[in-house]
Amino acid sequence: MNRKSKPTLSKEGKITVLNLLKNFYNESIFNMLIKEFYNSDVDISLTSIKASASLGNEFAIPHLYRILEHGKNEQQIAAIQTLADINAPSTIEKMTKYFNIFQEPDIRKEILKAINKISALHPKTRELNKSILLDPKESGKDLFSQAIEGLVEAEQLDIVQPYIERTSPEVRLAIFNRLLLSTTREAGSFIQSLRERAREFTPETLGFYLCAYELKTVNPQQNFVLDLLQNTDRNTPAAFLSSLSDYNGKIPNPTQIYKILLRIPYIDPQAEARNGDLMIKIVNEVKAQAPQHFNELIFTTATHLETVFSKTKRQHLSLKGIKEKNALLTIPLAQTLELYSSPNLLLELQQFFKAEKTGNPALMVQKVKDYLHFAPKEDKHRFDACIPLFNITDRKVRLIISFTLSKINLNRLSLLHRLNRLTRVIGTLEIRNSAKKILEILNFSRQERIRFLEETCVVTLCQLQNRIVIEKAKDILGAPLSNLPQ
Repeated sequence: MNRKSKPTLSKEGKITVLNLLKNFYNESIFNMLIKEFYNSDVDISLTSIKASASLGNEFAIPHLYRILEHGKNEQQIAAIQTLADINAPSTIEKMTKYFNIFQEPDIRKEILKAINKISALHPKTRELNKSILLDPKESGKDLFSQAIEGLVEAEQLDIVQPYIERTSPEVRLAIFNRLLLSTTREAGSFIQSLRERAREFTPETLGFYLCAYELKTVNPQQNFVLDLLQNTDRNTPAAFLSSLSDYNGKIPNPTQIYKILLRIPYIDPQAEARNGDLMIKIVNEVKAQAPQHFNELIFTTATHLETVFSKTKRQHLSLKGIKEKNALLTIPLAQTLELYSSPNLLLELQQFFKAEKTGNPALMVQKVKDYLHFAPKEDKHRFDACIPLFNITDRKVRLIISFTLSKINLNRLSLLHRLNRLTRVIGTLEIRNSAKKILEILNFSRQERIRFLEETCVVTLCQLQNRIVIEKAKDILGAPLSNLPQ
């Protein structure tokens, strides 16, 4: 009688089973996986090696060494990564020896990454990281960057400082992000020492640096952070807000951070929402931990509202009081250009209207339309209404148009968004003494048809529940919000 042969798993079936076994923390399972390390099929071998990456799986360690010594390149890489995940400090000394034996760049890179992951504080790890920094052949290369990050993790900042200039923007960003977790005075001193070089950083790196500077240095220089945030690439304040949002430690100077958030440039709706969340977080922290400073937040916000509104009214290109047809068209043209133009286009338009001989109107119109390509239909229609201005031949009228365009401030929209932010914060803090000012801003926004500001004013007035507002509720809230989307 023939004996039935045992069914065998296909290769794909075996790989599936090995992948499932990594979820079981058991010595017999570990041994089953180890047996497959030596399978002649490389895919099965790799799967079993990776499935052995369980924290504290000491059984696999000697076999992983053997794979590292005799396996193929992809098996060696997998073995090193698995040793890193097992996370046994006892493997560091052996792996530092392997680092010096192997010359293949990818193997050395993976070994250095693994031992820094296991313990950047281990004496052998620190010794290896330092030796890489001192090796001129490694300057600026991958191993150099890994060594820098390892030494920062170990807070060996005195060793890192002379080499910071050679690091890539990505490594610098990682360094500053890591220093936010530090609680040592050395971290603050290290960050402070880089202040003079801060302008050399890329915009994103600078944002992370400024966050670390404000949170970790003792007595940060007044207005240093704000000046850079206001006078640099828009990616810098975006990175600053991102870094600050991810920070979970105690904010040492909440009122100072709050003032920065009030004055930081407007970037986009997403960054503005993040800014709002941060301000609410700080207000709640101050209320809970230092209520004596809460009045300072209220005074600062109200004062900023007055200042920014006054500046906005002074700079705003208004239709109020204008009756002449061409002048009426020039203002919406200027307002549209403020939203979508560039300095070069503005200069070209001014020269077009200032020139003694009329240029090609159709060409200039098309250039503006190119800038309006992604604008809403409403703004495109507003520009279409202004096109007759380009065909005017009267020299005097054209000079008036050129003069009006010269008053365009491309930062004015940012100022309006800051006013909108302050209006919203007034409602959040329930600063009822500012209700009258919010009423003024509401009237201004309706008069000048500034949709987003009008909406914010109405919401804030509802939050304040001021007596004057309640008495005039029919006039204030009953008026149709003609500018708001239906």
